[in-house]
Amino acid sequence: MLEKQIQELNFQLEDDQRSYESALNERDAQIRKMREECQALMVELQMLLDTKQTLDAEIAIYRKMLEGEENRAGLRQLVEQVVKTHGISQQEDTETMRVIKGETASRSSFQRSAKGNVSIQEVNPEGKFIVINNTHRAKEEFIGEWKLKRRIDGKREIVYTLPRDFVLRPGKSVKIFARNQGIHSPPDQLVFDGEESFGSGNNVQTILYNREGEERATHIQRSG
Repeated sequence: MLEKQIQELNFQLEDDQRSYESALNERDAQIRKMREECQALMVELQMLLDTKQTLDAEIAIYRKMLEGEENRAGLRQLVEQVVKTHGISQQEDTETMRVIKGETASRSSFQRSAKGNVSIQEVNPEGKFIVINNTHRAKEEFIGEWKLKRRIDGKREIVYTLPRDFVLRPGKSVKIFARNQGIHSPPDQLVFDGEESFGSGNNVQTILYNREGEERATHIQRSG
C-alpha cells in the first residue's frame, strides 16, 4: 500500500515537472517573440528617423539657397540630392551615400558627397576653415586620426589629421581652422597649426579618409 502511494506520488511529481517545463518553454517562446517584435519596431523606427534626417537636410539646403539669393543679386543655385541606401552585412545598420551639387552665376560649381554619417559640410573658398558634420541624430562617430586631404589645382596637397581620440557627437559639427584663422576650442573648433591656409584655387578637392585610408566624404569646387 505504501509503495503504491509512493509510486503515485512519483508519477504526480513527474507530471508536475513536465507541466512546469512546458510552461517555461511557452514563456521563453513568448519572450523571444516579443524581443523579435521589439527589434523589428526599432529597425522601423530607425528607418523613419533616417528618412526624417534626409528631409531635414534637404530643407536646410533649400533654406541656404534662398538666403543666398536674397543676399547676392543674380545668384543662381541648383541643388540636387541623391540618396542611395544599402545594408551593411552582419550589422543591423544602414550606410548612406549623399551627393549634393550646386552652381552659381559666376561659373563656379561645387559637388559634395558622403558615404555614411560624416560629411564635409562647408569649405571656405579662401581656405580659412573646413567644417565636418555628423548627420546622425543619435550615433556618435569616432573619427580620431581621420585625414583631410586638400588638393589645389592638381599640384599642391595639404593634409590635416584629426586628434587621435576625437569623437563627433550626434548632430554636431566641428570647424577646423587654419593657423591664425580661429580659436582652438574642442570639440567644436580645432586649429591646424601646420598651415595658415588650407589653400585656394580654380580646382580644389577636399577629401576625408578614415583610419583605413577609405574615402568617406568629398567636397569638389571648380571655378572658371
